[in-house]
Amino acid sequence: MDNGQRLHQALTHYFALQQHQGEASFTAQLQRLQRWQIQRLLATHRPALNTPAAEAAAHFLFHQVYGGAHLYAVAEDIRRATNKAMALLPQAVMHTAAVTLEAAVLTQQLDEALCINLPLSKEPLQVNDYAIAYRATCTAEQRQRQLALIEEATALIDRYVRKPLLLASFRMLRRPAYAARLMNLYDFLDQGFQALSGLPSVSPLIVQLTNEEHRISQRLFAAQPDPFNGVSP
Repeated sequence: MDNGQRLHQALTHYFALQQHQGEASFTAQLQRLQRWQIQRLLATHRPALNTPAAEAAAHFLFHQVYGGAHLYAVAEDIRRATNKAMALLPQAVMHTAAVTLEAAVLTQQLDEALCINLPLSKEPLQVNDYAIAYRATCTAEQRQRQLALIEEATALIDRYVRKPLLLASFRMLRRPAYAARLMNLYDFLDQGFQALSGLPSVSPLIVQLTNEEHRISQRLFAAQPDPFNGVSP
């Protein structure tokens, strides 16, 4: 499957999400879940995020890739001008965009399924409710796929950042990208490049984070009484 096909498939899944169907109550519950999960991620991984560079990388991963803070605008850019994007931006960049979008969409799909199985409430989530819904709505394979896509996306961004000539060529495309109304896609990728550029390599941090998330996932599926080892919002 080429980058254009991967993007098209990811966009089809993205715009089919329940959060885009105009159900305000569902969207509110989903946002509640995602706010809780971002806080949980920050709490779990705080020891690894003890430098400004690591914190900047985590902010991009947790808020932009996981939380999808500007994902709708990025997806709209790609849907409106896929052919322009494929012609204008280097294939390495479009491959990075495709994998990153896949990771974000799968995460949104898993969160929506989890959200449907959580008790409706405006109160903070309880770990036990989260754990029950987690086991009811996904498989270990799906969670492993999610972590693998996140690792792949960040590795691609990291590789691009470490090649000054490639990064310089990307910077030169800002004006043409804006002229083609691909500003949201361009800015999203640029934020990723900037967020990860402060680390000598993002790979050790990502491996540490994903390994811990894999262990947490195993504890959740095993119904252990304290899956987050006492670290939760």
